[in-house]
This record gives sequence, C-alpha cells and structure tokens, in this order.
Amino acid sequence: MRYDIQVINPASNIAISTLWTRKEAILSRLKEEIKRKIGIIGTTYTFPGILHILKTLGEHPRIDTLIIFGADLSDSGNGLVRVFGEKEIIEPRAKPIIETVKLIDMRGRSFEDLERTIEEHYREGEPVRPFVRIDVEERVGVNSYIPPLSGHLIYDTSIYRAWKRALGVVMEFGTVKGSQYGELQKEFMNMLVVLGFYGNKYELERELEKEVGRENLEKHVKEVLSSKKPPGVSYTYGERLENQVDYMVETLSKYPDSRRAVACLWKDSDRGEEQPPCLVFVEGLVSEGYYHHTAIFRSHDMYAAWPINVYAQYKLMESISEKLGVEVGTLTILSISAHVYQHDWAKVRNLKVEDVFVEDPKGNYVIYRDGNRVVVEHWNAHHRDLLSKQYFDSYGDAYEWLRKREGFTLFSHALYLGREIWRAFKERDYEQDRV
Repeated sequence: MRYDIQVINPASNIAISTLWTRKEAILSRLKEEIKRKIGIIGTTYTFPGILHILKTLGEHPRIDTLIIFGADLSDSGNGLVRVFGEKEIIEPRAKPIIETVKLIDMRGRSFEDLERTIEEHYREGEPVRPFVRIDVEERVGVNSYIPPLSGHLIYDTSIYRAWKRALGVVMEFGTVKGSQYGELQKEFMNMLVVLGFYGNKYELERELEKEVGRENLEKHVKEVLSSKKPPGVSYTYGERLENQVDYMVETLSKYPDSRRAVACLWKDSDRGEEQPPCLVFVEGLVSEGYYHHTAIFRSHDMYAAWPINVYAQYKLMESISEKLGVEVGTLTILSISAHVYQHDWAKVRNLKVEDVFVEDPKGNYVIYRDGNRVVVEHWNAHHRDLLSKQYFDSYGDAYEWLRKREGFTLFSHALYLGREIWRAFKERDYEQDRV
C-alpha cells in the first residue's frame, strides 16, 4: 500500500486491500456515493507488503475496518488474515493497530456484496488509536518477478558455484506462488545447468562439503547407485534405475552413437502418490570419447536438494563412463520447477559467488590490430582449431557481427569481447587483456 495507495476520504474508517487487482479496476465498478465512503484503497502483492499496510494504517488512526477484495495470486490475502484476523503480531510496534482493526475477507465475493459491506461498516468519527509510526526499510527490486520466466543456462565446472548461481537466479527472478505443501515458494521454470568436466575428475569441494555435509552427500549417492530399498521406504532412485542403467550401458557399449540410452523413473502409479519422484528421466550420450549425462527433475528444491542430487548424478555419470571405458564429459541438469521454499529465503537472499574464470566451451577469441583494421580469431576451446577469422574496419561493423553471433555460452564472455574489441579500435598499441 505504500507505493500504490489512494486516499479518498481521510475521515472514513474503511481501508480496502485489492491484493493483485488494480485499485482503478475496482473503483471503476463502484457507485460514486460508495467510493466517497472509502478511506484508503491499495494493492498488496506479497506478504512483505503487509508491513506497508501497517505503516499506512499507523498514519491513519481512524481506520478500524480492513476489507480484502481482489485476486490473491501470491498468498498475501492469507497473510492479511493471519495478521488482522488471527492477530498475529509480525511487528511489535503494530500491536495497537492489529488489535483495533477488524478484517473482512471478501475474496471471491461480488461487487454488490462489496458495496453493501462498505455501507454497513462506514462511519466517520474520532481516531480509535494513537498515531503509530512504523518505518519500513526500502528494498530495491521485487519480491516476485512478473511475468513468470522460463529458461536460463548456467555453465560452470564447479557444482558449488553452479548451485550458488542457480539460487541467485531463482531469488532474483523467481515468481512467488503457492505449493501443495501449503507454503510459498519462489519458482523459476526450466533452469538448465551444464557442468563441463571433459575428462577432469570432479573432487568434492570443501565449500560444498561444509554447507551440505559429506554424510548427506554420500548417503544420497548410495541411494542412487544401489538398488537396495530400506524397509518402509516406497522407492529409491537406485531401485528404479537399476535395470535401466544396465540397459543404458549395454546400449552404448554396442552402439556408441545411440540415442536410446534412457531411463524413466516416473510410473503411472506415481500420479496418486503423496511423494512422487522428483527425478523423472535420465539419458546418456557418447560423443568424441566422452560420456555425457542428462538428468531431468520435474520438481527441484534448489536449496535443500539440488547439490545432493547433482553430486549423486555426477557419481552415476562417473560409474557409467568407467563401465564404457570413456571419459566424463558434460553433466546437464534440467530443473523444470526450480524453486526455493519461503523458510529458506532468508538463508539464500544475500548470496556471494566467487568470481572465477571459467573457459567458454564454445571457444576463445584472439584479438589484435592489423594496421587500421582489427582482427578477431575464434579458436576451439579444446582442440585449438581455428574456427573463423574476421577483419573489421570499424567498431560498428564488429559490433554488428558480435551482436548476431551465438558464439558464446557465457554472457560474461560476450561482454568481455565487446570491451576488448572497442579497446582495439581506440588504442593503436592495443594488446589483449592489458587494461
């Protein structure tokens, strides 16, 4: 309400929260004589917005009736019910406000009902409480990104860094919504993380071990690599993968170019289960002497489950590659619903990711001057083949070429090239990477 409120009648005792519905859309449907009986009207998109309602009501001590009316897309309505209906004190200074304001929940009701309720509860009179000052810290950014986003690629060589980067994307660009567990979540759809090992064995990072725990990591590895099912457990990934992994190895051993080395963990009977598997599909490909492993998760708790799942998938990848007699290649994790539950938001809100150079798998660029022209060579990252060689007479031409290319996996690499090519045109004694 702090940023999207309208004070109509300062003498009125009625405030209306329109939740996600535009206040103008509601006001346009009300009779003029009814509108004049509204004290304040404004939106409430998320639970943190309730603090702004408390601040606004503290500054308008005549308000003793709060009506909820509008579309509730992020559970902010339920939050208002907890605070004003069940008298949950979320801010100590707001206690006199919460105790003197009556909540009327009209979600899903008609405009005729709204008008009748305003008529019944409207009054003008003295303040019902003292003026209360509540300062709300201004926060830059949004709590829930609208519209919901789908598709983001993270490439790295570290499970730990990739995890932190993925969490950062969900927290900054995720959309707040409910869940079947009755808790809010921030969700980003179709998070794609590619870990490029290319023959380099992954060693468990100290940071990952410290934050997640070696015991938790190794326990899940056993559950994935072993077909044994503990008593009382309905299923394990290893139990469902057992024969299918054998089939994947057998298929790729006979036909290294096969695209049929797949394992499906989802069964028709899972549709009615309370805890169906999150990992639903695995596929393996062999290319250029590397085994490439892809795992698809229909639902992925990015804070509590992702690092454990990914480490286990690496171990499965390593096991399959050893049986095939090839090197580990890329590990690709597709998280269709990449989410962080509300109880973990505070833990991951201020993430810091170490700035480490990661070689772009699409290759390296060498930049130098040739007289008045700038030359850009594109080299394969692994085999050192010259892929292309471009000559540019102006930065504008180079920019247009760079803008239209799909020659980058890392956007930081594209930014770097733009800077270096600009420097090459500006500095007659240009030398790459000398800043």
